[in-house]
Amino acid sequence: MKKTLLTLCAVALGAGAFAQTEKGHIVLGGSSNLGFTSGKQDNDADDATTNFGLNVAGGYFIMDNLAVGLLIGLESEKTGDVSAAGFGI
Repeated sequence: MKKTLLTLCAVALGAGAFAQTEKGHIVLGGSSNLGFTSGKQDNDADDATTNFGLNVAGGYFIMDNLAVGLLIGLESEKTGDVSAAGFGI
């Protein structure tokens, strides 16, 4: 079982080695996260923390093996009655 899992992981990682990095190609990507934590901070109140993040990225190869791109991110966190949000480029 371990050998099969190791082989599958090696194939999955090796598949990315055939990326198209020639001039004129476009690359797109993204990621997200969602988290939730509940606990007591002041020994008298239950505080729940929720966080969320989303990132989107894109790029254009201006020459072989060299891309210029943009990453846009959004983050949000709420703990009890306090919340915060952020946006980045």
